[in-house]
Amino acid sequence: MKSLASWIQRRLHDRRADITEDTDIAEDAGLAEDADITEDTVKRALEPYFDRDYYLSAYPDVQLSGQDPLTHYVKWGDREGRRPSATFDPAQYRLRHSPTRANALYDAIVEGKLGQETSRETMAAEYDAPPRKSAGRDPSGPVPAPPNGFFRLISKKDVTLIASRMNESWYFARYPDAVEFGGSAAAHYLGVGWLLGYDPTPSFSTQYYLRANRDVARDGLNPFLHYLMAGHKEAWRKTATVDEAEVHNAFEGPLAEDLAEAIALDPMVALPLERRKVTSPFDLPRPARDALQILRRDLSAQEYPHVILIPQVRMSGAARVAGIYAATLADQVGAENLLIVRTDGEAFEHPEWFPADVRSYDLSTVLAPVREKQLHPQLLVDLLRGVGARSIHLFNSRLGWDTLQVYGRQLSQETAVTAYLFTWEETADGRKIGYPIQWLHDTIDYCHVIVCDSDVLADHIRQRFGLPASGFGAPVVALTPADLPDPASFQIYQQHRLSRAPSNRVLWAGRLDRQKRPDLLAAIARTMPDTQFEVYGRAVLDKAPEGLKKLPNIAMMGEYDDFATVVERDYDAFLYTAQWDGTPTILLDAIGHGLPVVASAVGGIAKLLEDGRGQVISDIENIEAYRTALTEIIENPSVAAECVGLAYDHARTAYAPAPYAETVREVLDRMEYVSAIADPQPQPSAPEAAEAPAAITSKTVSETV
Repeated sequence: MKSLASWIQRRLHDRRADITEDTDIAEDAGLAEDADITEDTVKRALEPYFDRDYYLSAYPDVQLSGQDPLTHYVKWGDREGRRPSATFDPAQYRLRHSPTRANALYDAIVEGKLGQETSRETMAAEYDAPPRKSAGRDPSGPVPAPPNGFFRLISKKDVTLIASRMNESWYFARYPDAVEFGGSAAAHYLGVGWLLGYDPTPSFSTQYYLRANRDVARDGLNPFLHYLMAGHKEAWRKTATVDEAEVHNAFEGPLAEDLAEAIALDPMVALPLERRKVTSPFDLPRPARDALQILRRDLSAQEYPHVILIPQVRMSGAARVAGIYAATLADQVGAENLLIVRTDGEAFEHPEWFPADVRSYDLSTVLAPVREKQLHPQLLVDLLRGVGARSIHLFNSRLGWDTLQVYGRQLSQETAVTAYLFTWEETADGRKIGYPIQWLHDTIDYCHVIVCDSDVLADHIRQRFGLPASGFGAPVVALTPADLPDPASFQIYQQHRLSRAPSNRVLWAGRLDRQKRPDLLAAIARTMPDTQFEVYGRAVLDKAPEGLKKLPNIAMMGEYDDFATVVERDYDAFLYTAQWDGTPTILLDAIGHGLPVVASAVGGIAKLLEDGRGQVISDIENIEAYRTALTEIIENPSVAAECVGLAYDHARTAYAPAPYAETVREVLDRMEYVSAIADPQPQPSAPEAAEAPAAITSKTVSETV
């Protein structure tokens, strides 16, 4: 299999009939048109510019073969796309100068063009330039330098795949200069067409795919080939037709800046408007009536003034926080007065996270036979009214949010509603979505209290909705309490770290979903081949990435139930690579077990690790920054121990059970003021009551009846 650059050179520029064996030898030597130029002549010309040490280091197979590196390069290396030195790239030289001599370095020397090829380090910047209209490009101009992926080896299967989906007649008509290269449209597109921004078919825009899928551009992959082989199976990938891409391009420049500013102020600008639909049929179909009977049979024996709505319980930080909140709430209102309802799935994988004396009810199984999804909110309302709920605590429950959208006005007059939020989500092109965005936009008038697990999210919500910075209507920040060991146990961890040599092992644990960016983990591992990365977790929302298993220094360790069992092995650091997040509970776990943390600066992570308490990576795409931070920790155990010691001391005070319990008490006080729920506290004094109009919703019980 030849390199792509060599394949293009021979296929598109050096196609000759009846090539003799002597001519092939002359091509290997460096000059196809002058067969009397010998191999020794070419080697003598190349010797001053050929870096033997670099060649042997870059291509270990040559070193293992025992061949003379210069001889190997002249005979085979150049045509295989190998570099003779760190400063000369033969494939780029061919693309920019179309040499007649087969050996690119020899041609550059003879023609006096040495040094005119573009360095590989600047190639990716080609896709950071404003989009250009490919059909209007001057075909006589230089071919742009390709990104790194251009040098991957391709197969005939790749060419066949591209050819099967290309519109060749459309391609040649749109790009007349492509005809001059000879060969098929697929060969031209694979070789230089995509680098020029040419589109293979009216239904696929090359430049849009690269801009919308930055990982493809970063890795230098041929966009159409990537889409045909993998992208069409990945639901988050963005594609556009040629016509659609022209519309997108119109939003580049000043208009794009204005739009981006508007989206930053209100992410709903980038989202479609969906009208809320209220359905309240008098006659329910049989499955819905059956579900009502089951709910009344199961829950009619007791009232539950406080109800927590959760989606289900799987391996996630949000589920752990819901368990902590439930335990804290049960301590304050009594376990017998609290009901946990699983609305979106039956999974209850970690019952140990929740108080054993609080009832947990699986609503999702009851609703499963009811195919009319629009009836599910009505059935949830019936449940809430049936158990006498006076306060609702919403934890990432999709059905809960849907119900609030439909029946929020009615519910807010009967109950107090708290929305507990962790983070927004992001689409593949970076747009914010999720509960703090669309759902809160439609329901904020019905949420009496908003709780956030980080200052970052609280500030975002406050600024977006014009809420006060403090007082009754301000979002409440609840810092999740850490399950930390006592100081004596922590010192044992520290002493053990300082007494051993670095293990050169890094721990990564979490969901193998797009949010957690396992692709960044893979990229970091590639830059640290001598460091072992042990990965715990599984994919929950997305398909598990296959690429991790192929890296020799990544070990897939599977799922875990208890973080304490994971850290029984000696690790030098904990790596966290999320694209967006709140305040991950797993970072608190790592700190408690004496592991210094290197993490992306998203959500509440920066506040947790600032002031020398960890290594925070502001540019989350900067692979070198992760590598540098991990290397510093591994090579300096005493500095790492000091760092994690500061983090432990900070977590013991800021992320402790006592202040969290006070925050939950504040939430209850606000809810009690709004709707006079069970277990009432003394009514607020007149000065405190005067603050009530600043609440998120100004409706009081007397005003809403």
